[in-house]
Order: sequence, then C-alpha cells, then structure tokens
Amino acid sequence: MSLFRKWLHALNPFKTAAKRSDENGMRQIVFHDAVLASRVALFPTDTDYPIWYNRFHPLAVDANTKYSAYYGVQSTQEGQTTSLDTRIANIQGKTGKAHDWYNRISAIYATSNPGRFTAILPDGLKPFKGKKDRIIAALKTLSINIGSDTNTLMVAIKAEIDAEYAIIKPLRDSQLLAKGSTGISSTQLSNSIKAALTMQWRNHGLEVNKFADDPDCENILKSFHDLEAIQQSSQKEFNLTLHNPETRDVAQRTMVFNSRLRAKTTGGDVKIYLASTVGGVDSAAVLITAGHDVNFTAADFGVTNYGVNRHITVVTGTGTTINFMLQLY
Repeated sequence: MSLFRKWLHALNPFKTAAKRSDENGMRQIVFHDAVLASRVALFPTDTDYPIWYNRFHPLAVDANTKYSAYYGVQSTQEGQTTSLDTRIANIQGKTGKAHDWYNRISAIYATSNPGRFTAILPDGLKPFKGKKDRIIAALKTLSINIGSDTNTLMVAIKAEIDAEYAIIKPLRDSQLLAKGSTGISSTQLSNSIKAALTMQWRNHGLEVNKFADDPDCENILKSFHDLEAIQQSSQKEFNLTLHNPETRDVAQRTMVFNSRLRAKTTGGDVKIYLASTVGGVDSAAVLITAGHDVNFTAADFGVTNYGVNRHITVVTGTGTTINFMLQLY
C-alpha cells in the first residue's frame, strides 16, 4: 500500500515560511500589502486589484497593529529588564553596594553600639540575596531601619540607598506594567498573522488565474510576494570594500520596526539608509563611525512604510578605502 504524499501546491507556502517567526510573517504581509496598494494606484482601471487589496489590507492592518503592540512593549520591557538586572547585579555579591553598606555601617556601630547595628541589619545581608522583588524590598527596609539617624556617615549611606531605590523601584514597576499592558496574547498575534497569510495565499490563486497566459507570468507572480522571506535563503552578511566617496545599493529587504541589524566599519564613517529607490537616501541615516561595531533596529531608519522603503543604501564621504560589514538577522 503506497503512502499518502503531500500535494505541495495545496499547502500555504506563506504560512509555512512564517511557522516559527512572527517577523517573517509580518515581512511578507507588509510587502504584499504595499505591492497591492501600488498596483491599485498604477492601474486605476483594473477591477481586480481593488478587490484583492480591500480584502487583504484590513487583515494586514490588524496583524501590524497587534505585532507593533506586542513586540513594541516587549522591546521596552527588554530594555527595562537589562537596566534593572544591571543595577540588581551591582547591589549583590562581595563587591556589590549592599556589602559596602554593610561594612560601612559595621564600622560605625558594630563595636560602639551593637544593638543599633542589629536593629539596622537584623538579618545581615540575607535580604539582598534572591529574587528582584526581595532585593528591592530590602533596600526600602534598610532605609527605614536607618531612619532619621543623625550620624553624618549614616546620613550619607541612607542617601545612597534612597537614590538606588528611587531608580530601581520605578524600573521594576514599569517592567511589571509592560508585561500585561498590550492585552494581546502570542496566540492572538499568531492567529492574526495566519489570517493575513491565508488571504495572501488566496490572492495568489487569483494572480495565477489572471496572469496564467502572460509570457512573463512567472516574474509577475513573484513580484507580488517577498521571495526572500518565503524562501528564507537570502544573503545575511555583506562584507564590502567601499571606495570614497561612494553610494552603494547593498540589498533589498522587507523589514519591520524591530528587525535587527549589525554593522561595523574600519577606515572611515559610513551612513546606512533604508530607501524607497535604488541608491536612495530618503530615510533617517544610521551613522556607523570608524572602529565601532553597532547593533540597531530598522526603527532607527524612521520610515513609515517598510513595504516601500526596502533598499539598503550605504554612503561614505571621506577619501579613504573603507572595510564595511553589514549583518541582517
């Protein structure tokens, strides 16, 4: 008995490519939406394009709204987490601030007034070990225990503790607020992306029907969809030798606001743009200065339509030869 074989043309290639990546799905959606909008504008008498666009665009907007909310908050939260973790790490351990405060308070009261020392630090450094909230609470408790102590050295220690608490507590509050502020679950986002990609697949069927007899059918059909995102085989790293001054079109890529990039340069500064035309500079410039290795996101280009601004342009302005690396994740 023969095994049942999958019929590849009956599968949705757009949804399959985005199976493990929301960003991949959004790149496809942004591209297809921009192409349909362009077709409507370029061919005002064609009755098919408005139908395709009007049934896809609302799904694209919904997916983009959910994606921006979900990952925008996540990016903020990640930044807050990094700052908070750094400050927590600086409090803990033998070289941390808590250990320093302990030693300084001990020098003031451990011998001269052991009862006062115990009242301030009844559990020693134990409260400064463990989870974030425990450590943040320990800061507040230590400040309260010091209270209105008039010893000038203690006043200075309390000021340091209060200053640390004034930074850490709001960071933690913002982090916790961000976790639940979108009202959007990963499942809701995934379903929204799948709905748009399913409509893209349905549009593809109409594209085949419309252009099947056109001699250039294959290229026309490809032009409606982001092949780099679908095939997932595009070049990720570019190592260039730039001769100054020079403007170079590096690649075309559909991005979303949190698409990650990395660049480094030796021999001179380089400006990177995400332009709407080959070699264009109609976006904010990301400056990579000589000798620096920089990680950034597509949001730094300041564009509003990632389906239109797809051309990565690098520009140099000095008279030397520059070695330049650009990595796309």
